[in-house]
Amino acid sequence: TGIMGVMGKLPWQGSGDIYTEPQGRYSIEIPEVWVLGEETGEYARFDSEDPVSFFTLALEEDSMETGFKRAVEILDFEEDLLGDDVAIASFGNWYLVMAEDSDGRAHGFSGQKIEENVYVFIVRANEPGVNPESVAVFQVLASAQLEGAEEIIYESFDQVELLVQENLAPLQGSVSIALYHEGKLIYTYTYGEVDPTVGTLADSDTIYPWGSMSKIITATAAMQLVEQDLVDLDVSPHVYVPEFPEEWDVTVRDMFTHAGCLDESRDRVSDRWITTGTGEFPPLDEVMIDYTTEFPELACEPGQLASYSNPHYLVLGSIIESVSGQSFEEYIAENLLVPLGMKNAHYSFDPANSQFARLNVAKWQGASMVDRVNQNAPISADELIISTGDNFLVMDPFRVLASWGGTYSTVGDVGQFLNLHLNGGLDINGQPILQPEAIAQMQEMQFANDGDELGLGLGWWHGEDTLGSFVYHAGSVSAGEALMRIYPEQD
Repeated sequence: TGIMGVMGKLPWQGSGDIYTEPQGRYSIEIPEVWVLGEETGEYARFDSEDPVSFFTLALEEDSMETGFKRAVEILDFEEDLLGDDVAIASFGNWYLVMAEDSDGRAHGFSGQKIEENVYVFIVRANEPGVNPESVAVFQVLASAQLEGAEEIIYESFDQVELLVQENLAPLQGSVSIALYHEGKLIYTYTYGEVDPTVGTLADSDTIYPWGSMSKIITATAAMQLVEQDLVDLDVSPHVYVPEFPEEWDVTVRDMFTHAGCLDESRDRVSDRWITTGTGEFPPLDEVMIDYTTEFPELACEPGQLASYSNPHYLVLGSIIESVSGQSFEEYIAENLLVPLGMKNAHYSFDPANSQFARLNVAKWQGASMVDRVNQNAPISADELIISTGDNFLVMDPFRVLASWGGTYSTVGDVGQFLNLHLNGGLDINGQPILQPEAIAQMQEMQFANDGDELGLGLGWWHGEDTLGSFVYHAGSVSAGEALMRIYPEQD
């Protein structure tokens, strides 16, 4: 989800205990849901009632790759968990890797390299099918105080632009940024090449993939149906989607908050629903049948934690199709994209349209992506690759399932959508397409069955930084990141 690139202090920080590594090289705030399970001279392990454990290590290693691999040895994980070529993603100062062991248990590696120390944080699902990403994990990482780390405060747009240029210079690709206040665009910046094969530069008309930011469009559309009393948040999705198993004790609300424990193994779910930019997907009810056949049981006890999983938004998309009688994409276009003036928003890719940003993938990362597509998707990666250079692959954008990650648009269209959530639900003509009460409900904190905060609203994630409280959603594709964030108190 790209979440690591957007970590800020979370609203409930200060409620947990501070854990300091025995040598004093780092400290982290541990939320109440975590307890120290084991501490050795090399690592600490924290456990919770949920089927997830969290590990922390500080190692003297030359690189993040050697640090991650050394951590695997120390913790006695599967020897080949990370493989020979580790596909490490980076977000700011953080480095990330996701991996599954042979039993299907997901592992999320994150860390920083500061001077001679490599700081490694690992969250592991103790049961197959459970996504270990959770608000508690993000709280720990957001609180990390690492020896030798410098706090950098950017006080001007010029400093932000210099940061972009310095970080993008060694890479291929582009960046587009937009800042809105009180419904008006007050700052925009673009940099880099959207298609290095022909030298096309990024501008305000460049179209990027949203990735999982698309889930907020899905959540907003579903809330329109809730507001019209066509959908009840607190009944089973089976009421609206007969293909959804009636015996699964979950609610529509659980779909918004990822608390439904819907199983997701990336190779058997997300990677299966990839096609070319002009390819087509079957109706979502058929995708639901495929999913529930592959995963006949829930991954954990629903309603206990937010375990991020794309299939939750497959269900919401299926509800939209079933209740509206339209295809998901038709409903979204008619009820959101057109009223909001999102003229450059798409769910497919036109190869002839030079506005679309091509995917510029580091060659080492691209090799892993090519393998995944070839092994799991119904297409060949050769259908996506435009050119192969010494260090990078250039690829056409590809389609993923619309309801969980398939939107493409300009950064200006993102702003048009966010204004809906700042102006009380009005479209570009001042007409309501969602009532203020529904907008507020989407942003309100949601709770687990035991009363604990889930860290999410109805689709939105919650965060806080020096500017105040915000709601946000991030998205990622194999070659890029997207982020939208709203500060409701700041307009």
